Amino acid sequence: MVGCQYAGLLGTLLLAVAIVMVSLGAMRVGLLTRFMGYLGIFVAVLQMGFIPTPVPIVQCFWLFGIAYLLSGRWPSGMPPAWRTGQEEPWPSAAELREQRARESNGGKPSPKPAREPVAAPVTRGTRATTPKRKRKRRK
Repeated sequence: MVGCQYAGLLGTLLLAVAIVMVSLGAMRVGLLTRFMGYLGIFVAVLQMGFIPTPVPIVQCFWLFGIAYLLSGRWPSGMPPAWRTGQEEPWPSAAELREQRARESNGGKPSPKPAREPVAAPVTRGTRATTPKRKRKRRK
């Protein structure tokens, strides 16, 4: 009886570790988005039962999201790593902005605006930066 309980606990632990490892590996090579990868790690934590949930909503959402991705209906299309079979990490937000700017300029990189030099504030001694204390008047 006790052996079955330990086996169940060990199975749950191994499943959680497997979900974490698969999520990290798939995120690293570009098969999963960062959101889906981190959500998979969170699902593994919930799988261990540290946070009791009456209905495994997050786990179901993650599994349906993976199924939606595998069906090819993901909003941004199929990830490049799924099509080519090679490791192609997802581009960062800065890389996506740069790509959009190049596309809107006809393939030319957008010129960065030159910054104007900012003049340093002029200080006259040490009293200019600290206010002068007022004296109390005697009556």
